[in-house]
Amino acid sequence: MPNDNVSKLSILNDLSKLPTSLMFENMNFFDFEPKKCKKVNIKKVGIFQMSYSLLDDFKKFMGIIDNHTGENSLNLTNHNFIGATILLPLFAYSKQNNINTFISKQNNPLTLHLEKVLQHKPPNNTTIPFEELPPKMTEYEIANFAENIRNKLLSDVEKQPFEFLIYEFLINIYDHSKFKNGYTLTQKYPNIKVIDACLIDDGVSIPGNFESAGFEFEDDAEAILESINGKSTRVDDESIDGIYEENISGRGLNSTTQLVTLGFDEDMLIASRKGLCYINSKGANLFNIDEKFIKGTYVSIRINERKLENFYECMGYKKIKKNRKLNL
Repeated sequence: MPNDNVSKLSILNDLSKLPTSLMFENMNFFDFEPKKCKKVNIKKVGIFQMSYSLLDDFKKFMGIIDNHTGENSLNLTNHNFIGATILLPLFAYSKQNNINTFISKQNNPLTLHLEKVLQHKPPNNTTIPFEELPPKMTEYEIANFAENIRNKLLSDVEKQPFEFLIYEFLINIYDHSKFKNGYTLTQKYPNIKVIDACLIDDGVSIPGNFESAGFEFEDDAEAILESINGKSTRVDDESIDGIYEENISGRGLNSTTQLVTLGFDEDMLIASRKGLCYINSKGANLFNIDEKFIKGTYVSIRINERKLENFYECMGYKKIKKNRKLNL
């Protein structure tokens, strides 16, 4: 029996060709005229449904994938809302595994949110839809890309730190990843005054880069932490055998980690191949994960509206300590 209370939303093979239809279980099609979306109660959705940490979000993402039974659709009917930090890796996983449909309940907050994220309906200034990364961008174009995301959000989050974070992560992707597909997704939660931003690519991964450079490392999670602490496959006048001197400030992943965890007192997560590194102000927790979850590298950050008098002061080099290593 068809279920009229279930919606199927197309996942796009080509983000430049966006469909305008929402398919219901009874196979009827309904075209949507461009119009304003109904507002979702972000207070209820954000506080009640949003996970406490980015690590909780990633565990939820893994649970959805583990429950997937192999069809070309992904059943999300048990969820009332899924934020950006779960949706982006779900989207990337779906693209890589020929999953072309998200199934969710009609007219619940998740379906309304997915309609905006997938551009079946116009987004608002709390949701920046999936954005596909072009194959190449100059540093100037990357800076403009980061600025455009910030401008679309109309947030009170400080302009310079936010754009710096997005810029630095994108520079890392374009310098090291050799990706074929890359995406960003950003979500604002105005009632709790935080922004979640995430990026994903299907490139060679951080551990893969280290292997290509001949670096030795214990496992993939350790490679991620070493990368955060300054080890890099980029060799220039400021590095010795790929490791940057500790007195260099504003250096890549270490500076962005300091800004997120110490400047904003929020958390950050990097998953790459079979490793995951979750960082907050107390240090880093390392986890081994199944390589099916992330092909390439996934980064998520959470920042708030804290005003930083000089955000560069948060970015002097500081080695991130390791708290523990576990299997997820």
